[in-house]
Amino acid sequence: MKNILLTIILFLSIIGTYAQTKPVQLLIGENDTTVIKYFDILKQQFMSNKYVITEKGTTNDGSLTLTFSTPTNEENKTNSLSIIALFSRVNKQEICIRQLVMGTDVSAYENLTFIKDTFKKIDENTWYMKMPSMPLFGVIARFTKEDKYYRIVYDFTDKNM
Repeated sequence: MKNILLTIILFLSIIGTYAQTKPVQLLIGENDTTVIKYFDILKQQFMSNKYVITEKGTTNDGSLTLTFSTPTNEENKTNSLSIIALFSRVNKQEICIRQLVMGTDVSAYENLTFIKDTFKKIDENTWYMKMPSMPLFGVIARFTKEDKYYRIVYDFTDKNM
């Protein structure tokens, strides 16, 4: 019985470790319904943690924003402290045109590895990727770091680089 319990605990810890190594999903080009579903999936990892926040808001010019935030001690579950998606209305649908991913050194590696493996480097801290679903458009990723905090900004672009 003791061996079975240890095997189950080891299996769950391996699954938990694997789940933590995923970078934040790229949301550029997705509609608001898809982003809300993604945030809901992230939030399910926290059960009833009242410090995990999802918010819907608007910018000063009326653009939709969706935000997902976790406390610092939970960053390893989502590989970020905060994800913000900014939308633009296109053909009567809200489409994500900017995404911010913020966190500490705890989650920087996985998110930067995703960028380096998926995007083409065009400058010191700037990368570019053509959007597979829309080849005339692309995504620019910019990385900045201040002290132990980092920020990645993904922007929708109509330029080819």
